[in-house]
Amino acid sequence: MQEEYGLSLNFWRKVVFIFIFFAFTPLTLFLSILSLSALSTHEEKYSKTREFVNYPKPGAMVYASVPQEVP
Repeated sequence: MQEEYGLSLNFWRKVVFIFIFFAFTPLTLFLSILSLSALSTHEEKYSKTREFVNYPKPGAMVYASVPQEVP
């Protein structure tokens, strides 16, 4: 009797995990595609209203002294 209860519980646990997987996977994919599309349209707004070439770029500039002739 104890083994049958354990097998039944194990079966229902697997069924619940499979149900959760198939319920949340399409939801996750839909939300990720929705967020990607929202971010892509958001970048187009900024690229049209502002020219990034005219503004200084952040970061460090490294200058090197190079000899005229390489030995």
